[in-house]
Amino acid sequence: MAGAGDARTAQPRDVLVIGGGPAGLEAAWTAAARGHRVQLWEAGQALGGQLNVLRDVPSRARYLKLLDHQQAQVLRHGVTVHLQRRADVASVLAVRPDVVVLATGSSPQAAPAVPGGGPVYDVTLAVREADRLGDTVAVVDLTGEWATLSVVEHLADLGKRVTVYSPVAAVFWRTTIYSTLATTRRLREKGVRLAPLRRLQAWDGRVLTVEDVSCGELHRHEADALVLAQYHMANDSLRAPLQAAGLQVREAGDCLAPRTAMEAVYEGARLAYDI
Repeated sequence: MAGAGDARTAQPRDVLVIGGGPAGLEAAWTAAARGHRVQLWEAGQALGGQLNVLRDVPSRARYLKLLDHQQAQVLRHGVTVHLQRRADVASVLAVRPDVVVLATGSSPQAAPAVPGGGPVYDVTLAVREADRLGDTVAVVDLTGEWATLSVVEHLADLGKRVTVYSPVAAVFWRTTIYSTLATTRRLREKGVRLAPLRRLQAWDGRVLTVEDVSCGELHRHEADALVLAQYHMANDSLRAPLQAAGLQVREAGDCLAPRTAMEAVYEGARLAYDI
């Protein structure tokens, strides 16, 4: 497959990439390698988006090599990077880009009101405040994704007793089938208990009530903390007003639909070839 440098554009354009996560970084350096003039705006203090959570997960630290590669490419191909730069319609119009690439990611959903009123952690907060979770952690997984598996393994590595509840007939069902044997072995070695076909019913901060969806029976389990893994909400609020202002807007990554980093990188690269 030809690289970006082998597909130079005949019509260089001014491209503004909003968001410095995996999708935005890939779109920015690939577009710049093709000869476009690219700016990258990131609202935070560092590039990397949600992958920066992995800095607190030693067993997944190798994935940060992706960010190292992307940032090196951004530097190599002359992308102009602005950190702590928030975008709105006025600021975008002021730079008059030919194309805007929205890669603004996603944000955690608010924890649902669970009967019983117990506190609920999302997976990001569970990593950052792991010392507050106590010794026994219940994880209710509504995504089946690698991100949840990573958090479960991390908590087990910290010595916590972890039980994973899933409302479907599998756990981590969005991970690859080729990884299942290794995943199952590792979780067994770490003492992680897996409980599929269990739907969350109530949580009072000490007792978790789940329904066995195969027969309707209720089961109660004691825990020190509840972690709820659910999909984030897309941060796409800039799309409509920027389009209404007459700008060409493209989207990549979680702001289009929250999924995996692999899909975000693919979309960022594919989009850059279409500019």
